[in-house]
Amino acid sequence: MLFSECESFDYVRLAPGAVLDERGRGDIEEAWFVLSGSGEFAADGQAPLRLSEGQLVLCSHGTTGRWRGSADSPLELLVLALMPASVSRRLPTRTPAD
Repeated sequence: MLFSECESFDYVRLAPGAVLDERGRGDIEEAWFVLSGSGEFAADGQAPLRLSEGQLVLCSHGTTGRWRGSADSPLELLVLALMPASVSRRLPTRTPAD
């Protein structure tokens, strides 16, 4: 996952009790890091995971789900979105410049 091409790097802030629905983003891989607050992430068809500051969620290609912030404080997240290997392996090889 972490050797793939980066699509985006974002900061997300959910108000207390707010919900972020991840529908339509199943074509990428994501790494979600909880900066502050607490909440839960429920991947489709799975029980919700309770998460708090410092925890990380890795979502493989095809995963969709829903974030919900706790009722008492905002939930702040960093998300790194990556192209799946099936896409990035088709791109030209890139190497660091000298």
